[in-house]
Amino acid sequence: ILAGGRLIVQDTITRLKERYAPPTFVIEIAEDASPLAASLAPHPWIASATADGHTVRVLARDLARAERELPRLALADDYTLTRYEQVLPSLEDIFMRLVQPSTEVAA
Repeated sequence: ILAGGRLIVQDTITRLKERYAPPTFVIEIAEDASPLAASLAPHPWIASATADGHTVRVLARDLARAERELPRLALADDYTLTRYEQVLPSLEDIFMRLVQPSTEVAA
């Protein structure tokens, strides 16, 4: 991965995903997703929860806890769940994580 003409990291795609890609979940609801994202964000096992229309994208710090808790939390306030999926990170997701100056990355 190159950024600004500088080599940031060199590895296989598989190893980059293992090392730099946090577990990611997509939750779609029929309602506006902003309140759901706001209610998820404070949990210490969630790195971030961002809303876009009817979709919340959750980056988890603790995969096991996210797998256990997210479905329950998504249904807790009577949201109409239309999609719940753990998604594989793209190479673009990894690139963005590595080149964003505010992102802490353990080498």
